[in-house]
Amino acid sequence: MKRRSPWLTLFALIGGAVGSYYMAQAYQKARAGCPPFRKRTLTSREQLLDAFGWVWRHPEALRSLHENREITSALARKMALAIAGANGNRYAGSTRMLAALSQGLARDESESLLRGELAYATASEAPAIVYARRYAEQQGEPEADIVQQLAAQYGARTAQDIVACVRLITLASLVGNTFDALVSRALGQPSATTTLAEELAILLMFGFGMGPLVPVLAWRAARPLDAPPTL
Repeated sequence: MKRRSPWLTLFALIGGAVGSYYMAQAYQKARAGCPPFRKRTLTSREQLLDAFGWVWRHPEALRSLHENREITSALARKMALAIAGANGNRYAGSTRMLAALSQGLARDESESLLRGELAYATASEAPAIVYARRYAEQQGEPEADIVQQLAAQYGARTAQDIVACVRLITLASLVGNTFDALVSRALGQPSATTTLAEELAILLMFGFGMGPLVPVLAWRAARPLDAPPTL
C-alpha cells in the first residue's frame, strides 16, 4: 500500500482548520445580526394538511385560475407582497423571495404594499389586494363585506379565482416562514409559537409528503374545465 505523503496530510489539516475557522466566523456574524423572529408560520401539521388538502380537493380551481387573464402576474405579485407584509416580512429585499416578488416594482411601491397601503394600487387592483391582506391578517377568515366587494368588482368567476390565488400564496408564504423559523432557531432566535420538532415535522411533511404529489395535482388541474369552480 502506497504511503500517503505527510505534506498532503498537513495541508489537509490546515485547510480543514482554516475552513472551520471561517465557517465559525460567518456563523457568529449571522447570529449577531439575526433579529428576533416575529413572522407568522405554520404552527402544526394539521394546519398544513388543511391548507394543502383544499388545493388537492379543488384542482378545477387551479385550472380556472391559470386560464383567467384578468389575474395578471403584476396583480399576483402585489397580492403576494400584501400577504408577506401581513405575515411579518416587512422590508422589500430582506429575502430572496421578497426580491423576486418586487421585480418590476419600485422599492417604494414594494414597501408600501408590504405595509398594507394602497397608494400604488389601481382602482381595479385595490379590492383584490385588500382581500389578500385581510385574509392573511385574519388567518383565512376575512370580513364578509370584503368578500362581497370581490364579487362586485370582478364578477363571481374572477372573485373565486382570486380566492384560490390568495390561498396558494398564503400557503407558500407560511411554508417559507416556517423554514425561516428553523434557520432563525439555529441562529439563536427561535420562534415563540413553534418548537423545533414542529418546524421539522411540518417541513419534512411538505417536502417529502406533499412535494411528490405536485405532478399528480398538475395532471388533475390540466383536465378540461366544464364550469367555473364553486369553492
